[in-house]
Amino acid sequence: KTRKVATKRGGAAQLTAFASSMSRMPTLIAEMTFNAVFVRFPGLTMVGGEVGAGWVPFLLQELDDRYKRNRYWCEVDLEMLPSEYFRRNWKVGFLRDPYGVRNCDAVGVENMMWCSDFPHHINDWPYSRYVIDEMSQGLDAAKKRKIFCENAGKLYGFL
Repeated sequence: KTRKVATKRGGAAQLTAFASSMSRMPTLIAEMTFNAVFVRFPGLTMVGGEVGAGWVPFLLQELDDRYKRNRYWCEVDLEMLPSEYFRRNWKVGFLRDPYGVRNCDAVGVENMMWCSDFPHHINDWPYSRYVIDEMSQGLDAAKKRKIFCENAGKLYGFL
């Protein structure tokens, strides 16, 4: 008897989409930055919802490096480094990202927002507090408060 690996029609494609939700973010961030969107609109805040945060430090390193190496050749003259635009103009949301939380200083504490995604199936309710505590073990209380409450609260006007 042959066993199906994916039994739900389209299930593998759905799971791929869920697991790679952040995959388009580096291109979007790079395009908006190198096309000087944030130079023209310095007060614009962009949010990548449910995209995770652990990948951000590598992207910022690459954006800065590529800009420094190629800005004259590409004729792109920004007022700041790409990583500085990210710090000023971007927020990234995550459901469960222990790696991102452990590396929050490299991501940018001010740039991270926890997402509950309630009531969708991917959320951690009723275990949200447990998941937050598990992810934030060893994290200083002020950083934890910003990442898991204040950043989103201030952005959306709740605080």
